[in-house]
Amino acid sequence: MASSSCSSQEHSNTASNRISAASAACQCPALCHVLKQLEGPTRYCLPGSSYASACLGDSRTRGVHKYWAEFINRVQKMKREILVEQFCTPHQEQETDFDRKVFAEAQVWDFEFENRILKGYSMGKGRDVLLVHGWSSRASHLALLARYLAHNGFHVLVYDGPAHGNSRRKGQKDMSNLFEFGRAISCAAKNKDNTYAVIGHSLGATAAALTMAGLGKLSKYRIAAEKLILISAPECIATIIENYSRSRNEMSAMAELTQSLEHAFDFNVSDYSLSLALKSLNTRVLIIHDEQDEEIPVSEALKLKAATENSKLVFTRGSGHRKILINREMHRAVRDFLLE
Repeated sequence: MASSSCSSQEHSNTASNRISAASAACQCPALCHVLKQLEGPTRYCLPGSSYASACLGDSRTRGVHKYWAEFINRVQKMKREILVEQFCTPHQEQETDFDRKVFAEAQVWDFEFENRILKGYSMGKGRDVLLVHGWSSRASHLALLARYLAHNGFHVLVYDGPAHGNSRRKGQKDMSNLFEFGRAISCAAKNKDNTYAVIGHSLGATAAALTMAGLGKLSKYRIAAEKLILISAPECIATIIENYSRSRNEMSAMAELTQSLEHAFDFNVSDYSLSLALKSLNTRVLIIHDEQDEEIPVSEALKLKAATENSKLVFTRGSGHRKILINREMHRAVRDFLLE
């Protein structure tokens, strides 16, 4: 009897500890409220507590234990869903006058993609060059590069990705992910007869390389281009998750986030790397990275260079991860590579 009582008490403590842990990690106000309530007087109704045993008896206590076990599992599932939702929801910056006016002289290039319209722009004449922005970014952040290439003899295409910029669904929370980014790149490229080059920044670069290689879940969306330019590119999905976790000071939750993403999208993080993608491509590749990139370390660019002999690596200095997009040295390197 003593051992049975001890076992019941252990169940109670374990359940209480799991509730407390879930509450501490919770980011959802509504769910946090429920969990906080469970940390209070309600915990004494958990199986194994003296209150539950006195009022319900052993058989009823077992029933309560089953109920709470199922409830805790549901809470854990909700937590995983919240982690995925937060990861897949891009930060939306306020649209500026520059964002609104920079494409005033460009041609509108909107296209349908998976039951939504992606807002795009085109400028210049010549061979088609597709530009892909990164996470929590927008087409206008690539506008200066687009203009520069248009003035140097290329037909430049750029668009706001799913859940970004003017492609965002209005009046509701909009989410996206790397695989959707890849499918959008494929859709954009296939809207044109022949894509000469694809240029991606940050996650846009990752999505572009994986899509061109047709890696894993993107095997049906493979596209061809003579040249690929990767600007400030993470070498793998694991780097993206690590950078995200570090930026939110949530490194302790990185493993759980990784598992939650793998479960939600039915894939293995370790199967997706740009090094693997580049090895399968015959495309000429230009890698550009800033030495002071505060988000993606220079070591990522070195890994990409080592992955394929058919590549060139250019470093800029002092621009960081985002301002590299307005770096004139980067613009010239892109132009020269495209003209080779």
